[in-house]
Amino acid sequence: MIKFKYLITLAFMTTAILSQPKISVDKTELNLGDVYSGAKKKARVIIKNIGNDTLKINEVHSSCGCTAIKKPEKPLPPKQSDEMEIEFNSAGYHQGTITKYAYINSNDPISPFVTIKLIINVKEELVSIDNRPELIFDNIQPGVSAVKEMKLKNSTDKTIKITGFQLSSPVISIKMAKQVVKPNDTLAIEVTVTPQKEGYWTEKVTLETDSKNQPKMELRISYMCIKSEQK
Repeated sequence: MIKFKYLITLAFMTTAILSQPKISVDKTELNLGDVYSGAKKKARVIIKNIGNDTLKINEVHSSCGCTAIKKPEKPLPPKQSDEMEIEFNSAGYHQGTITKYAYINSNDPISPFVTIKLIINVKEELVSIDNRPELIFDNIQPGVSAVKEMKLKNSTDKTIKITGFQLSSPVISIKMAKQVVKPNDTLAIEVTVTPQKEGYWTEKVTLETDSKNQPKMELRISYMCIKSEQK
């Protein structure tokens, strides 16, 4: 009798061990290729349950807010699959190769965590000539203006026209000597910052162009505003 109970218990334990979900993805690395700064690009990962119990995706998240992930809403029965959509937003990124990550957490008891690596080659048509598409102002006093210049080069074989611009704050103003930039020509942008409050601030200038590839380009402006010490 004791031996029979032991065999029953062992059978239940074996069944429990064998009845497990197991997650599988069709790729753990996604090369999104070329993405012009300001554009979005989507990719899909196939998630499959190769176990013999229901697979549940508990959570998905990314390494930064620029990457949005849409996880499967329904549990996956054994041998079933579904798509997970990943969207990368290149707004604010500048020329160069970057790497981001997407993370999946499931009820797979053996390997609950899966990491998806994303590789993106961000391209720009107007490129900072010193590879620093950000102006940094240090120690400006409240109400005092500071001026710096940024130069952008047209890296394409076509003429680009600046059709307008947007400023994130009234403390920033810009001047441009021209609005039409020919191939291999440079565009000089004079940026004036007149801060009103103490602290470290980050603003942006958004250039609007007639380019289909990159109709908008963001330039970051960072500054530190401090009061001078009175003697």
